[in-house]
Amino acid sequence: MFLEKGVWLLSSGKTDNLLSIRQALRHELSPLTRSLKNTDGMAVARYWLWLTAGAAALSAIFWALHVWRLNFGSVFSAWDTLFSWNAYAESWAANRFPNLNGSYPQLVSANWSLSYLLTGNVKIQLFNTLLPPLFFLWIFLMLFDLGFQNRESSYFIAAIIARYMMKKLAGDQLFNGYMDVPAACMVLLTLYTFLKGSQRDAEGQRQALILGCLFAAGAGATKQAGLIAVALAPFLIRSWLPEGVKTISRRAMAGTALLCCGVLLPWYLMSFFNALVFSDHDRLIDAGIIRFNQRYEWSHKFYSVRQMLENMLLCCCSARWLCRYQRKSGCRFSLPAGQSC
Repeated sequence: MFLEKGVWLLSSGKTDNLLSIRQALRHELSPLTRSLKNTDGMAVARYWLWLTAGAAALSAIFWALHVWRLNFGSVFSAWDTLFSWNAYAESWAANRFPNLNGSYPQLVSANWSLSYLLTGNVKIQLFNTLLPPLFFLWIFLMLFDLGFQNRESSYFIAAIIARYMMKKLAGDQLFNGYMDVPAACMVLLTLYTFLKGSQRDAEGQRQALILGCLFAAGAGATKQAGLIAVALAPFLIRSWLPEGVKTISRRAMAGTALLCCGVLLPWYLMSFFNALVFSDHDRLIDAGIIRFNQRYEWSHKFYSVRQMLENMLLCCCSARWLCRYQRKSGCRFSLPAGQSC
């Protein structure tokens, strides 16, 4: 806003030198400084929290770009990627149905096969290895946009936490084609679409409803964990897009549901029918998995229970602390409604 007015002043000939430009900018900035001086300390603290967290979220975006740049010339090296996801892509490129072990959807693998068809060589993995880091970048971009547009520090803090978790949990596997981050990105894209649509009129909410449902189906077609977006979509639509629900017709709703089923169901139906036909290789793999699970059955159960309890404890403590902190201090992790950014 300040830059636009400065350019307008220059083009209109109302400024003759740099001193007059500085005075004009100081005049434009004075309402913001006066509003910060006249507000209470908590509002100023919220503003600086928003500004600091926003800078940290912006650094996460540049970090994702740096990771993407480092991925040039790399190849897949992880076990699941080499013998599952990339192997499925090679099967699609050879015009064959992949030999699946488990109900793994094939949306990303089918898209990877396109680069193999265009290059004519399944050994050229340059284009496919450049795709996984982009999902990290899109997550940070969506969180930053929500925090900037809504003036909410919580989205910036979420981007900071996401960056920390990606570096600590993924580590060197950032470059490999695991489907966990793409599925998380598609789920967040569904929420992002609903949140952006909730700020629009009835027509905008109707469009966000249709797009969000398609993105939820895409999340489920990326990996099984993405089905959580499909399960949550009806409740989120009722809560966040009430005007869109009122304006959309039953025919359009049925067409949207049919289109989502067309995106989602073929992958799981293919996995289901493929599981009915077992080869000797499949029986050997299944026997090895069953034997491994029997040997480490109780350790897996204890680990799953411990992980579930830790996550529940973290969520309960976070929700309890946020509610108590907001009630005592009145801090909403957002800028005041009338304060300019």
